Amino acid sequence: RQSAKAAAFAIFTSCIEPAMTSAKAAAFADWRIAVTWLHAASGTLTALTGLWIVLQMNNVLPRSLHVAAWKNLMRAAFAGYWLTALLGFATYYFWYLA
Repeated sequence: RQSAKAAAFAIFTSCIEPAMTSAKAAAFADWRIAVTWLHAASGTLTALTGLWIVLQMNNVLPRSLHVAAWKNLMRAAFAGYWLTALLGFATYYFWYLA
């Protein structure tokens, strides 16, 4: 719970930077912006997938919402965590090293 709060704080404070609040599609031509938003999107989708798996395994979700191929969903979440981590390193590289 605390790590989720810390991550949300870090994400929020970095996204209020003027370069990140640009709503223009042309801003995605900048690698820094594009990689950062791709990292954010993959992280959000992966976290939601993980939450879905936890809710399904604890029978919190109704039976009609259960995913039959839950093992594949777990594999996809695992791959998503790795992708998000790698995109996090790329984000750090483009913002601070390049």
